[in-house]
Amino acid sequence: MDITYLLWLQDFRNSINDAWTPFMEWISLFGVRAILLLPVFVYWCINKRKGLFILFAWKLSQTINAIVKLTACVYRPWVRDVRLAML
Repeated sequence: MDITYLLWLQDFRNSINDAWTPFMEWISLFGVRAILLLPVFVYWCINKRKGLFILFAWKLSQTINAIVKLTACVYRPWVRDVRLAML
């Protein structure tokens, strides 16, 4: 990713004084909970086979994601460039 774009995003975040941070944290937390509850709801309330399929697909995607991350070994932007501050 282009470093100038990341610096622009950082400047934008700093200019609005992290006004969006609580909202984005809530969205992230909701997403994690919804992903965990979706297969359970489908399994118990709709269709056991579809619920197991969703759970299997979710676990498979997590496994593939971990393998790709370990294989690629790409550093985070703030490790590669000190101008990007991690807050």
